[in-house]
Amino acid sequence: MTSLIEPHRWSILTVNGDTAAIEGTGRYKELGTFANHWTVTFDKSGKCTVFRMWNNEIRPARAPANSAQVTEQADLCRDM
Repeated sequence: MTSLIEPHRWSILTVNGDTAAIEGTGRYKELGTFANHWTVTFDKSGKCTVFRMWNNEIRPARAPANSAQVTEQADLCRDM
């Protein structure tokens, strides 16, 4: 079972007729942080008929490489 570090945060981006687009963020102890996008379509009674979800892991930004590391990588490529 996956545990949330904090509650999901979400907001409605737009509603077009019977379909809504929603974005959110979830942080899980075991999995990391995810940016989510959902599209939800409802029937006339308000029941969800279509639910699509995209989850994209948010990874921490990497520190820029220093010039010594870049030179070393370039030398390795040249020698191949």
